[in-house]
Amino acid sequence: MKLKYGILLLIGIILAGYIVYRIFFIREKVVAVTVTRGQLVSLIYATGKVSADANAILRCESGGNITFLGAQEGSWVRKGTLLLRSDKSEIELKINQAENEIIAAEIDLRDKKNNIEKLSDLLQVHSITQKEYDSAKRDYDLAQIVLERRKIILSQEKENLSKRTITAPFDCVVYSVSVNIGDYLPPNTECFRILDPGSIMVEAQVDEQDLAKVTTDQHSLVAFDAYPGKKFDAVVFRIVPQTDEATKTSKVFLKLSAQPAKLNIGMTATVNIVAGKKENVLIIPKTAVINKNNKKFVFQITDGRLHEVEVTIGIMEGNYVELLSGVDQNSQVVLEPNATNKENQKVAL
Repeated sequence: MKLKYGILLLIGIILAGYIVYRIFFIREKVVAVTVTRGQLVSLIYATGKVSADANAILRCESGGNITFLGAQEGSWVRKGTLLLRSDKSEIELKINQAENEIIAAEIDLRDKKNNIEKLSDLLQVHSITQKEYDSAKRDYDLAQIVLERRKIILSQEKENLSKRTITAPFDCVVYSVSVNIGDYLPPNTECFRILDPGSIMVEAQVDEQDLAKVTTDQHSLVAFDAYPGKKFDAVVFRIVPQTDEATKTSKVFLKLSAQPAKLNIGMTATVNIVAGKKENVLIIPKTAVINKNNKKFVFQITDGRLHEVEVTIGIMEGNYVELLSGVDQNSQVVLEPNATNKENQKVAL
């Protein structure tokens, strides 16, 4: 019996010793990070695409068979350059006919004018009746109406002729041609898409929650899938005061400071708008901050023990957060606290 009790006592002593050892000598290893000062930049992330402020879709209003094409995809053209002409022979015949009819109407009007002047003299000496004079006057008035109508017809035909051609409305690059010589065009068919390369911009979709932080002239960084690993400086120059109900985003336009050599309409872009920048502020990794009861805490390490300290944070960006109060520069805090960490806990680094 004494041996049995002795063994149990020994086991108890060993367990008690292990517990004491765990409490007073074993320290949980943690990874610490030092509170430092640095620059913190607040960015607004958005996706977008390449667009152009000066761009247009050109259509052939009158239609007809295409007899001339003055540009291909990628062509650079000056304002006023003839880009397309469709068959104009039928309209030219109508114009010639209208011009001849105007000449005939002018001759007829002149004759009727001479006639009414003669009849006016005869009416004065009572050689004709008032009824005869009134009839001649009506013929003269009608001749005037006929001449004006034929002039209108000629003007309409000339306008139709102008609609058989397409000219460049401004200096531009043709980036899409959808027709060929010989094609028959129904009226208002799309023929060209053009843009002014100098008006290239980035159209970004900014979340409505971030829109209040966006202002014109804000510096931004733009990345394109077509140029991996590169970022291009840009500036916000226009904000559309309307939010898309489906996407909950608003359009923000940015002008590139120096655009890449080959930047095509529709290219995908990733935009970082600089919403704020702070210099020489206290910063720590976001992972060091604990959220508890709507408050923020960190575990500060002092003399090998943990102390839970409430902190106030400022702007957050990427993996870092600004510290406004709670701990001082050069203090050490736990990088990634876990559920077992507690006040006054001994730790090892």
